[in-house]
Amino acid sequence: MRYVYYIAPQGPIPGHDRDVCITDLNIMMFQCTRLLGLLSLSIITHVAIGLRIGAFNIQVFGRSKMGKPEVVSVLVDILSRYDIVLVQEIRDNSGEVITELVAYLAASGNKFQFAVSSRLGRTSSKEQYAFLYRPEMGISLMDEYVFDDGNETLNTANVSMDLFEREPYVVMFKSTKTRLATFVLAGIHVSPSKAVEEINHLADVFADIRRKWTINDIMVLGDLNAGCSYVSQKDWDRIPLKHDPAYAWLTSRRHRHHSRRHPLRL
Repeated sequence: MRYVYYIAPQGPIPGHDRDVCITDLNIMMFQCTRLLGLLSLSIITHVAIGLRIGAFNIQVFGRSKMGKPEVVSVLVDILSRYDIVLVQEIRDNSGEVITELVAYLAASGNKFQFAVSSRLGRTSSKEQYAFLYRPEMGISLMDEYVFDDGNETLNTANVSMDLFEREPYVVMFKSTKTRLATFVLAGIHVSPSKAVEEINHLADVFADIRRKWTINDIMVLGDLNAGCSYVSQKDWDRIPLKHDPAYAWLTSRRHRHHSRRHPLRL
């Protein structure tokens, strides 16, 4: 599952007035309006330097897929298109596959550093998030944390004491080549069966980030499972974030999505 957007480069880009250029969409995403304002110069261009940011759910990414050269080749081709990319659904007890993937990227001439979360999930099936980023593009990691959503050990069969199946992973970046010098990306892989509830709880994530870091330039990205039967049109009517003018959604139900029903197979 992939998503693309640009943060504006330093200085104006003559002849372009598009708010944001979106391609290859299959997730839902939103951000604070201040960041959207700074995206007003964002375009796909080979002339100006901008940051291309994406999110990619590599289904069950572990030793099996890393052991298939043809799959690794496709992953390297996709990930090398971005300056920052969120990789989701890492399932690897060894903790080595993301390091190996970054090594393959480097061998192809794409040098990335990465920040990776702890293993997350309510059940024995744990996942990790990883943000890959290019230092050569003036990007550096400033801080990171996993959102504390409550004590999952207190959950029962009928009641969850925490908010998310997999807690969001929050990272603050510094950029020296864009008009927006500091911004926060929060990665999330929403539970399909609890999509509406978890999307609503993203307001708590925004509030927590602002409280910790006193910053408003925040974007949530990832696999929100916000299409198909997981979130209906009636459901959107009861999702406050969808209607709150403080937030801007960069994708809509009109965009093409891939889901478990029609996945991109690797």
